[in-house]
Amino acid sequence: MTRQIIAKIDQQGSVVAGKGLHSDYKSNIYVVEFDTGIFKSTPVIIATTDTSSLGGTYTCSASVHDAGYAGCKISVQNLNGQDVKAAINLFVSEAV
Repeated sequence: MTRQIIAKIDQQGSVVAGKGLHSDYKSNIYVVEFDTGIFKSTPVIIATTDTSSLGGTYTCSASVHDAGYAGCKISVQNLNGQDVKAAINLFVSEAV
């Protein structure tokens, strides 16, 4: 059995697709909290950026920080290392 969350977070930090989590954007960091009890240990977390809403072609990277069973923090930077806002595609999985 596998527990998973597949979600999309908009560039303002709101969850626009998926369930089992809450998100907020604070000080250039997306703070993601999973609903209580979904994961028993630190799950695999994959975050990618979706820059289509920015109105151009941009290359950004998403980095996951402080991952744990209760949530994580995600930062997004452009190629120059500057923090930017972008929508995030999120996949979280724990094999049980």
